[in-house]
Amino acid sequence: EAAFARLTQAELGVRLPLAAGTFYGVWQHFYDDNFSGEDFSTHYIVLGFRLRVTESDLRLPDAQHGSYRWLTPEQLLASDNVHENSRAYFLPDAPAVGL
Repeated sequence: EAAFARLTQAELGVRLPLAAGTFYGVWQHFYDDNFSGEDFSTHYIVLGFRLRVTESDLRLPDAQHGSYRWLTPEQLLASDNVHENSRAYFLPDAPAVGL
């Protein structure tokens, strides 16, 4: 529960309780490098949650992201500017994707 509150604060600029989210599924992300260099790869296990928030309640931080865009699922899936790992959450068969 503390991790959920910490992550929502870091990613959305607002601290939310675990009860505010609905569990959505488990995904794996693989990268050839890592945050500190290319010496070894990275494997993330992602526990996805759905949140219903209003844009005005968010205080989106800029430490990790330079800009934000609101897209419909259809726009997101069609965009070349959305990383495949982000796109996976919106695929028609999600949340079957995962472990």
